[in-house]
Amino acid sequence: MGMIEIHPRKFSQRFGASPSAERTFIDTPDVDTVEVLPSIGEEHPEYAALKCTSVSKTTGYGGDPDQTSWKISYAPAPTCEQEPNPLARCDRWQIGTSGSSVAATTWIDNGTTKALVNSAGDPIGGQTKRRLDMKLSVSGNRLAFPIETAKATVNTVNDATWGGAAAGNWLCSGASAQQRTELVGTLVVEFWAISFEFLYNSDGWALKVPDVGLNFINSSGFKLRAYVQDNDGNYVPSPKPLPLNSDGSLKQSGDADILTRPIYPAVNFSTYFGEPPV
Repeated sequence: MGMIEIHPRKFSQRFGASPSAERTFIDTPDVDTVEVLPSIGEEHPEYAALKCTSVSKTTGYGGDPDQTSWKISYAPAPTCEQEPNPLARCDRWQIGTSGSSVAATTWIDNGTTKALVNSAGDPIGGQTKRRLDMKLSVSGNRLAFPIETAKATVNTVNDATWGGAAAGNWLCSGASAQQRTELVGTLVVEFWAISFEFLYNSDGWALKVPDVGLNFINSSGFKLRAYVQDNDGNYVPSPKPLPLNSDGSLKQSGDADILTRPIYPAVNFSTYFGEPPV
């Protein structure tokens, strides 16, 4: 019983199509020669740019039940995610976009974001706007699930430009992992297939709220109830929050300023995930 390659070898190349090749081996009692079957990822003996991508077995070659054939298929050098060893495969990124309607609480006046209020300073409710929703994910294989990475990054935002967006626009929304097992040659490899997901918000993930209040800080540093004049000219407690200055004093004119309040920690995503190919 021996293993021998059947010639001629097959090679195909057409305009607009990737080149490919095939080799056939038979396991038969008619020969004593023992040739070794190529392994996944091994180069073709004549075309180094082609690598073995699959090995298939068929029993009963040529109608003889004692002969087994092996078809070896070759294609251009596999990309990194097709490495035989799952732990040697590169991470892969995926992106998708959609749109949604969200509440509109601000408007843009010549590039300046302002609170959406009427001429009397009252909020205009019930308005919506379109927002770009974008999801980015990275998947890969690890020897162990990176639990520390998940704890350090989930529910955080990028602290610097990353993924083609400014700091604070990407939120790491979650992580997942599944245990997998693959056979590499004769070696059983156990690993974790992991994935991290990120959500994009063009307005950032910080809270943006009007700087208004029912109380204000006077010149002596005391907090007092905000007041307005009634129809008789008397000062009475304001029935609604009034715009404030940055020092807490009452704003005498103009719309309320918009306060930006970060609510998620900022993390250097490049340290944990590298740079997306954007």
